[in-house]
Amino acid sequence: MSNPRVVPVHGRYKAALFDMDGLLLDTERMSLRACQETLQRFGVVRSFDSLRAFVGKPQRVVAAEISDLTGVRIEVEAYLSAWQEQYDALLSKGVALRPTSRKSLNHIVKTGLPIAVVTTTEKQRAQEKLANVGLERLFATIVGGLCVANRKPHPDPYLLAAERLGVDTAACIAF
Repeated sequence: MSNPRVVPVHGRYKAALFDMDGLLLDTERMSLRACQETLQRFGVVRSFDSLRAFVGKPQRVVAAEISDLTGVRIEVEAYLSAWQEQYDALLSKGVALRPTSRKSLNHIVKTGLPIAVVTTTEKQRAQEKLANVGLERLFATIVGGLCVANRKPHPDPYLLAAERLGVDTAACIAF
């Protein structure tokens, strides 16, 4: 019996577009940990689980929303600087791949499909993260957060990735 969750990527699709943080790389927990530790510096104590609501949001937005939520005035630029420092410290200890990331990517590459990363992370930083886990060579292009006017969840980054790959968006599969 075949697995109904397995989608054959050859034939139907002409390119594959991948999110990076949380899908390929286990970095969302690192970001939340950095957020939690940084907020503590500003006198805000939040449980790790309560911060999950902020996954995928820019840290500038997180600082403003936490400030509104708690009533504690958080200077956004100071928070951003402290968060970046904390996040970089965590990243310097190494980034783990999510389960099956390498195997799945290698399988798709073997089919001949071009693949791209579509992420809110800035392109250079995304390249560094992918290089640190040995995946950067697999991607034909990386569309980072500053590559388009409207970041995810807007379609702009996906449209740009498909354009760079020379593929109609209807022929792309996004992960």
